[in-house]
Amino acid sequence: MIYLNKITTEDWIKKNQGLSIRTAVCSACSRTLETTIPFMTKDYIGLTTPVCSCGSTQTKAEVAIPRSKAEKASWASIVDYR
Repeated sequence: MIYLNKITTEDWIKKNQGLSIRTAVCSACSRTLETTIPFMTKDYIGLTTPVCSCGSTQTKAEVAIPRSKAEKASWASIVDYR
């Protein structure tokens, strides 16, 4: 999974209709987490939740949609491979 740090959540949602911010509740502290981190994989693009501020990594939520080869080529300029 590649996390994209050169694009905002709002711009990622505008560019990829079908994505939206979803919420999950941390199983350790009950805080609400939002899917605000843009990501891409070989076959999907989406949003995922950050690690909770309490430090728990047990709760993870993602929303994803399939991507095409043309989309993959056009995103090369915003991917950070560090």
